[in-house]
Amino acid sequence: YLGGKARLGKPIVQAILTDLGVKRLSLAVDLCSGAGGVTHRLADVADKVIAVEAHPGLVALHKAVQGGWVPPEHVSEEEYQTARRGDPTDPRVTFIGFGCAFGGKWWGGYARNKAGGNYAQRASKSLQSRCRANVEHEHGDALTGPREAEVVYCDPPYAGTTGYTAIGTVDADAFWHRLAGLASPTCACYLSEYAEAPPAGIEARLI
Repeated sequence: YLGGKARLGKPIVQAILTDLGVKRLSLAVDLCSGAGGVTHRLADVADKVIAVEAHPGLVALHKAVQGGWVPPEHVSEEEYQTARRGDPTDPRVTFIGFGCAFGGKWWGGYARNKAGGNYAQRASKSLQSRCRANVEHEHGDALTGPREAEVVYCDPPYAGTTGYTAIGTVDADAFWHRLAGLASPTCACYLSEYAEAPPAGIEARLI
């Protein structure tokens, strides 16, 4: 599925557990945690989760919510335009840039409330409901640094798609190679991808 995994987080994590034949994990790593659609589901079945994200504002936002900050439930279009000129590492600016934008795309246009809906309120409540104390949010590049864990999950920008303006251009094949290098008898690696097959030289199976 192309996009956030808010609705698919639970079945993705269940598929991982079923594949491993276990009910609980010790340490899991989410290499492209984003809004946390899979991260919080991993946290529900793991002792600890390390959530790595390239966008510093998202990391700051998750940490702020962990610390008790409550994102606003009402954001006007004027507030949206003002925030757009703000510091992208500020939790409130990041919340508005993603949570109040059309389709949840970074400053993708102010999402006007329709049919009684309230984008800001939904985003605020969603963030709070996904907050888990056993998640360590970390700003970093998913393609660098050691990541020893029982499970490593990655939902990168997909090959052949427009990618994410918030983090710039990324070589999609690099994630396949990254996980191939991490995989071992003690570390199971899983990657969500739009393509039907991995790049040449990478061994993978569909679950």
